[in-house]
Amino acid sequence: MILDNVSAARSASLSRGSNLAVESYQSERVSFPAHLNHLVNNAISHGSNSDPSREIVVSWAVIEGQLELRVKDEGNGPPDRFTRSPRLPDDLTQQRGRGLYLVHNFSDSWEHWRSESSYCCVVRKRLAASLQAELSKHAAPFESFERSVSELSAFYQLGAAILHQDAPGTFVEKGIEHLVGCLHARPKRFSVILSERLHCELSDAFDGHTYLRSIADAPEVVLQVLRGGRGVDWADGCCHPIVANEMNLGCLLVEVGKEGGLSMTESGQTRVFADLFGIAIDHYRLRKERHHDEQFRRETEFATRIQRELLHPRELPPSPYWEIVHRSAAHSMVAGDFQESCYDREGNLIMVIIDVMGKGATAAIFAFMFRTALHARLQSDFDLEEFLESFNNTLHDWLGGDTRFITCSIVKVDAARTTLEVINAGHCPALLFSGGELVCQQHATGPPLGIFADCHYVSERRELYSVDTILIVSDGVFEWFEGENVWGWENFVDFAKTTLPFGYDTFWNSLQERINRSVEDRTSLDDQTLLWWNRSALAPETSSTI
Repeated sequence: MILDNVSAARSASLSRGSNLAVESYQSERVSFPAHLNHLVNNAISHGSNSDPSREIVVSWAVIEGQLELRVKDEGNGPPDRFTRSPRLPDDLTQQRGRGLYLVHNFSDSWEHWRSESSYCCVVRKRLAASLQAELSKHAAPFESFERSVSELSAFYQLGAAILHQDAPGTFVEKGIEHLVGCLHARPKRFSVILSERLHCELSDAFDGHTYLRSIADAPEVVLQVLRGGRGVDWADGCCHPIVANEMNLGCLLVEVGKEGGLSMTESGQTRVFADLFGIAIDHYRLRKERHHDEQFRRETEFATRIQRELLHPRELPPSPYWEIVHRSAAHSMVAGDFQESCYDREGNLIMVIIDVMGKGATAAIFAFMFRTALHARLQSDFDLEEFLESFNNTLHDWLGGDTRFITCSIVKVDAARTTLEVINAGHCPALLFSGGELVCQQHATGPPLGIFADCHYVSERRELYSVDTILIVSDGVFEWFEGENVWGWENFVDFAKTTLPFGYDTFWNSLQERINRSVEDRTSLDDQTLLWWNRSALAPETSSTI
């Protein structure tokens, strides 16, 4: 029999238990198990049309020496002609049709009630004293068996509800209601205490449920259970861990007061409900994680598309005056770095590298915003200081006090190839070389973009002939661990001074070999971005006084 609800479970237990307690159709005993079965079968077949979703309520009691059997279903009951004067069927060999006749002749009284939505039948029979004593002897195990089946039906319902729940808060609340029905007395207090991490992570799922308590105001026994992972029983209650996938998610605390007390069976029932709660909470947590992972995957795909299609550096046509190389080593699907070389409308060469705080879609969108603003300004007179100050104020207004920001370094070589202008907003210094020697580290002249409004950024100019190589990098190039220490900027500068004179390829390959030797966990690396400009040795030297 499928236990679809507690009432169906109870009817099953009555049928089984009664057959255990009384031997049917013996002259010295009353054959009430068979008659009860007749009434229940009628309720199933006729009153409920064998529909397992419809409720049948079955009860029995011995009151002042009289047995009372009561069956209620959601049907209309048998026709009046069968209840007024039941008769045997004309064909005594047929399998059906004699139940009401037997019940009617068995009983001392037979009562019926009908309403618009249900039918109830009550049968009463006076019992002999010897049978009353035997029924009393079997009452305790029978009631225990009935309660066990009722609890099993409740567990079935809760188990099915786990798969369809929206949030574990309501599920746990319904589970507590079922658990109350399984205990002999109503507890003084039920409490669910989640671990500190889950209390913060899943607080929205338990919003408005009064049974949820924080660890801060929980008794000491809760901390003992959370630490040890084992249930604790005492005279006035019990506390059992809520566990799933070998993770201690919290605990279920039942307090009954000194006038009550829980039996070992009831404590075991509480432990089973705690396990069900653990399954429900972990199911919700995993579903929430899957939703977050799916959302992250979609955002990453979107950001990757932005980076691939909208942020890919454009290749400039070869120039007889210089060589430009862009390199990057991405250690995440979507980096916050961006670099580009382009010309403004007057033919000035613009080289830019930026680093957006964070990764993912947000970083890609911010980088695209910067690139759009840059190219829009390149169509008019392009002034480095004015551009950064204007973009900084706009970004600051958009962020509205958010802590995200952009660092950048921009180099401008004028169309006449006489002057070099560098501006830096919170980025690591640009390295300027001449004849293989480091001549300048162009440090930041203002904070990162977007943090403060109305900042003033100052560019620095020098004669182009005094510089033959420019190197600009992102912090991922030097912020990685060598042993227990960060390799750092100073080590990077020394490395660049010794390897860059041998050419760009030697410098880049040696750097990657150094990182690979030192860093075992590649996932700990940040994205590495590099922009290298080198003046051609065949280009005519020009000079100008600024």
